[in-house]
Amino acid sequence: MTPTDTMTSSRRSILAGLAATAVLPLARTATAAEGALSGLPTPPAGSATAVATDQAYWSAVRGLYAVTPDVVNLENGYWGVMPEPVRREFIRQTDMVNQQNSYYARQRFGADFEAVRIKVAEAVGAAPQEIALTRGATEALQLLISGYNRLKPGDSVLYADLDYDSMQYAMNALKARRGVEVVKFNIPEPATRQAVLDAYASALDANPKTRLLLLTHVSHRTGLVMPVAEIVRMAKARGIDCIVDAAHSWGQLDIKVGDLEADFVGFNLHK
Repeated sequence: MTPTDTMTSSRRSILAGLAATAVLPLARTATAAEGALSGLPTPPAGSATAVATDQAYWSAVRGLYAVTPDVVNLENGYWGVMPEPVRREFIRQTDMVNQQNSYYARQRFGADFEAVRIKVAEAVGAAPQEIALTRGATEALQLLISGYNRLKPGDSVLYADLDYDSMQYAMNALKARRGVEVVKFNIPEPATRQAVLDAYASALDANPKTRLLLLTHVSHRTGLVMPVAEIVRMAKARGIDCIVDAAHSWGQLDIKVGDLEADFVGFNLHK
């Protein structure tokens, strides 16, 4: 979906930095990728319930994965298993790079890399120049946090107990690296929408020196979907920039990066 000029302008004014995302397994042209994945089953039409209960479709989807029958793996968030068409394309591209080596790296990689960046930008609803490709959301978010350059000694940074551990570590490291105060607060239970909004409002009001806020769109701990855009607006009203961890939301929820209204967003592509 291509945003209108007005929407693009609005989005760019919201996104002060880059939408960092995970790099695809290997750079490849759109034509090659589409050809390799042309055998995917077509999703059935109808309501969400009809799609969810279409046994023939899901049987075809299951047939795309060559996984062990010895265990039932429910932890897709940690290790995304490649469907067979993707795995075969990954091997094909790896063989090509291995064969052409430095010639490919110096002559063709740049164009393939940019083609991937454009496709990722289209998928998340951003401009290509807003996209930086990394090896995964953890690396992307750690780079965004450690590289944030608007902090000075005496400022505060803020995050919640449900944020991902690696991101918490990165925020904590800012104390020694930047001389800032690191503040952690707890998301209330039961975590109703209003209770979450009130908790963030209270934390922001209690820490007026906050300059950077870490948010998690979908918690890896509880599955809680945070009202990110509303929280970002609260932060913006106080002059606070926001980094959003969307590692578990993009691909699970129907969103575009602009919907989050954040300055920086980290994604995974393998989930």
